[in-house]
Amino acid sequence: MTEHSSALVGFAVLRANFNAEAPSYIDNFRGFVLGVLVEEHPKRLTQDKIAAEIRESFGIAIPDLVVGKILKRAKRTRLIEGEPSGYSLTQDGLKAAPAIKGMRDKYLRQQNELEDRFFEFTKAEFPLRPELQEAPAAEDLVKYLDRIAVPVIASAVRGRRLADLDSRTDDQSQDSEYVVARFVAHLHERDSVGFSYLEEFAKGAILASVVTLDTSTFRNSLATLSIYVDTPVLIDLLGYGGVPQALATSQLIDLARAQGATICAFEHSVRELDGVMQSAESFSRNTQGREARPIDLTFQELHWSAADIAIGRQMIPKRLQDLGIEVRSTPDGYRAYGLDEEALERHLQEVVHYRHESTRRYDVESISAIHRLRRGSSHGFLDRCGAVLLTNNTELVRASQLVEGERHDWPLAMSDSALAGILWARSPAVAQDLPRNMVVASAYAGMQPEAHLWARYVDEVKTLESRGEVSADEAVVLRATVAGKNALMEETLGLDARVNSDSPLAVLQRLRTEIEEPFHRELIVREGEEAAASASADSAAAAWLENEGEITRISAELDEQREEAQRLSSQLESLRDIERNRRTNIEAFAHRRAALLIKVALWVIVAPLVSLAGLKLIDPPWLAQLSPIVGWLAGACAALVAIFAILDSLGQGTVTQWLKSLERPLADRIRRKALSRAGLEV
Repeated sequence: MTEHSSALVGFAVLRANFNAEAPSYIDNFRGFVLGVLVEEHPKRLTQDKIAAEIRESFGIAIPDLVVGKILKRAKRTRLIEGEPSGYSLTQDGLKAAPAIKGMRDKYLRQQNELEDRFFEFTKAEFPLRPELQEAPAAEDLVKYLDRIAVPVIASAVRGRRLADLDSRTDDQSQDSEYVVARFVAHLHERDSVGFSYLEEFAKGAILASVVTLDTSTFRNSLATLSIYVDTPVLIDLLGYGGVPQALATSQLIDLARAQGATICAFEHSVRELDGVMQSAESFSRNTQGREARPIDLTFQELHWSAADIAIGRQMIPKRLQDLGIEVRSTPDGYRAYGLDEEALERHLQEVVHYRHESTRRYDVESISAIHRLRRGSSHGFLDRCGAVLLTNNTELVRASQLVEGERHDWPLAMSDSALAGILWARSPAVAQDLPRNMVVASAYAGMQPEAHLWARYVDEVKTLESRGEVSADEAVVLRATVAGKNALMEETLGLDARVNSDSPLAVLQRLRTEIEEPFHRELIVREGEEAAASASADSAAAAWLENEGEITRISAELDEQREEAQRLSSQLESLRDIERNRRTNIEAFAHRRAALLIKVALWVIVAPLVSLAGLKLIDPPWLAQLSPIVGWLAGACAALVAIFAILDSLGQGTVTQWLKSLERPLADRIRRKALSRAGLEV
């Protein structure tokens, strides 16, 4: 693995093994020391050799003295043995050593996946720039984490390497910076898995950067620290720098307040913010007055009118109060602790290259005020420095660190990303999403043109407008719209060297192409649809001609089938009529048969009764000679006949009527049997 490939893996390994509850911050790096000794066991390694192996294998630069502290602690706990001339693991150390090699393989696979995504992205988004696809992705990502997303915190504090990190003489690295920022934004918007890999790398990069600080005070409260928010950070906090910046900045402020710090703003910073808002309001009313600033473009993206900006300007004091930001005046004591502000102003101008004198004066006033709040000096610890200026201008941070005669062990100004990294490393469990939001905010910031690049570009637009090569309306589009800004970055990739007199024309052509491209695509689609429709119609016509005879034949067959269906339908209707007639006849037959059977049954029953009753009434002599039973039966029959006669006279119905109720069920039974014999459905 290369150094940069190792660094990404090392960041992920550190993040995976980090324990906020460890006895001390540097104990989280013990796994690297033990891991190196495991791979070399039983060979003995010196302190500097162990540090070199960690740098080579994991890309993390742990100072030799820190490695020495880890070795001493591991020796006290009997995990290692030996002397400065060489250390090796004990048996307990072999058991306690984490499986660093397995973790390294796991995160190397994730890194390879991320590199594959990067190459696919560059091929899709920059097909005409093959040199970007040949760039070492791991190296670009590491540089991005170091220089932009997560600045090397120790450098930001000590001011030694920050200048080197911010110098941009290598065009390839600048190309990569913009491309990587675009790639990170792409992952955030469309690839949650890929972005999760990058997020873990970023968290590990923060933790690795902090190790070079004195972390012994990390558990101390920040109750004595006042963080003064610079105007650009106020703009981000209020949401006028974009949503990602607002989210990251607000989380940073919340984390600082949770650790005890007081969040403040100088009165002159609030006045500067009011002036910026007033200028944005004027720009919204007249875009031809000056070039667009980042806040102007943000208001364009938010679709804010001049009236909306004016209302937002009036709400600033209330919003700052709601955010818990104390507005304070600059401190006294200038005579006792004052800096040479004229010299400071000259120094800032040399380093920062201000375009507006008012901005430089406000920064001088802020740096001088922080110096006086510290009474001219400060300790080298964040929790004991007393006050610090929070800004997103890294050039201002560097310039403030290099002021001659300064007696501050902790810098007067810190970048928002550096302070966020330190605060998060102090309590990573409190704001787990802060590194994620920092990376996202830095990505979108990296997609914006630098101030000097934008200034050069605007100057070229003005020159072309004065020559009549671009119209006034085109000039406004080029220098005062979000589309113009984005097209400039696409055209130049953020490189100063690529801005020349032809750049605005190239940007204008790109804008025209982007505007016309959807219409061209739609035209191509419509032409394709028309061609397909025409071909389909021709094919259909040919097929119709070829199959006309077949169609005629099929039509004739259909007519025959219709006639046959009509004939069969008539036959079916006739059969149904026959069936209905048969059912009617069977129904009538069943009723007649049931009536006949009832009558027969009646005569069979009634005739003997009447005969016996008659004998009883006549009472012939021979009847007495018969058995008494016969006489008794005759009497009973006579009584029954009398009863029936009485009931009939009273209107209670005849025997025939009584038996009539039996006729219907009897007829129904006869009908079912007849239907069954006839083969009809019952």
